[in-house]
Amino acid sequence: MSSLDARLDAVLADPLTSVSAPLAYVGADVPIDLLLATGRPAVHLPWQCDASTPLADQWLESSFPGWARSILQQWAQGRFDALDQVVFTRGNDAVQRLYYYVCELQRRGLLGGPVPRIFDIAYIERESSLQHTIGALHRLAEQLQVDEAALRDGMVRANALRRQMEQLQQQRSGLGPLYEKLGRVSLFSDLASLLAVEALPSAAPVAKRLLLAGSVPPDHRLHRAAETPHSAIIGEIHEWSAARLGPVLDTDAKDPWRALAIQRRSAGLGARSFADPAQRLLAASAAMRADAVIVWLSADDEGIAWHVPAQRAALQAAGLPALFLTARQWDCNDGAAAEIEQFVRGLCP
Repeated sequence: MSSLDARLDAVLADPLTSVSAPLAYVGADVPIDLLLATGRPAVHLPWQCDASTPLADQWLESSFPGWARSILQQWAQGRFDALDQVVFTRGNDAVQRLYYYVCELQRRGLLGGPVPRIFDIAYIERESSLQHTIGALHRLAEQLQVDEAALRDGMVRANALRRQMEQLQQQRSGLGPLYEKLGRVSLFSDLASLLAVEALPSAAPVAKRLLLAGSVPPDHRLHRAAETPHSAIIGEIHEWSAARLGPVLDTDAKDPWRALAIQRRSAGLGARSFADPAQRLLAASAAMRADAVIVWLSADDEGIAWHVPAQRAALQAAGLPALFLTARQWDCNDGAAAEIEQFVRGLCP
């Protein structure tokens, strides 16, 4: 294990340790620019894949994903009590349902912790939906005490993160598990500070570059299964991947609120996005120069499962080998790793 791996593991073991001025969020399309505009660290609420969730299981139906159960379990245990506010998105069904459960449990006195907020993004590409999202940005800004000048500063800081994640993506050629950790750590910590003291290890280019798409995996275990001397996952396209940040914003835009609303709408990767999922998958494959695609879908992620036939047909027409793992256990303890290993062996005889 490299020293960088060790540092990443330390952050991921307890992502809230270094949070000094607490503000958190849940959901990929929460506007990170607006959160950073507060001048405080903004972290995604962490999840624990292999921990039991007896408290959350009392309240949540089986349709809730494992990460949501883990978040509510930790909330009930008081792990988030030091946080001030948590911003949820309505752009993801599981996230918005979790928000309402937290609100109701707090109302009934069964849950304490931070104040929950909701960001109400609208994805339909029409002016009325855009205005709705702009209004939601203003409401959230008022709750977070952010003005336009602060927003522009937040956009500058968010753009630095976007450029850093783009640079990391461009240099990927192997070391899939390490880069997955880097992407996950970016949800919880300042990557720039970490990489300033820890150089990325070099990796020889692999013969088979793999793209991972579908649901948000719990951690790097799928990447580990795909990693061989000849293959590696060199990119991801799911709701919490680096692509969630979207393109760099014009910090001198005449109306930064409108610019941010447009950017958040176009960057959505979830089931509520109106982008063509098959074409988006093909575009990502081309951009990352992928030789094959792995689509992994957890059983609770029913919204994006409807896109599988179109995605399968598009990849077949493009001549890209693909492995579809549908309706899978979120913790991957159902043989997914073995199936990925077998798929990779077929690519690299």
